[in-house]
Amino acid sequence: MRALAGRCGCPPVRERHLLMLQHLRTAAETGTYAATKTIANDFTLIPTAIAFVFAPPVAQLTEKQVGGHLTRVLGFTTVVTVPLATGLMRPRNRPHSTAGRAGQEPDG
Repeated sequence: MRALAGRCGCPPVRERHLLMLQHLRTAAETGTYAATKTIANDFTLIPTAIAFVFAPPVAQLTEKQVGGHLTRVLGFTTVVTVPLATGLMRPRNRPHSTAGRAGQEPDG
């Protein structure tokens, strides 16, 4: 299916929402959305990788052991993910435009 979509000139399914946004929003807004969506999708990779490693042993655990195992795995996922998320959300001292800087013309 993907090969066929590539041959007809259609973008992959996961990128079609960007085409719709390009018609409804400005290029800057579409770019901001795409960057934000990429970062958000990257955050799903961490829990997925952890689940890939720690989920198979659950089949061999007793019912009473599953709760403790899941608690440890969720705690580990939180310990790994939260520092990365807070590091990315930290405000930076970079202006988004040069408008208002001394000695420079505003963006036009």
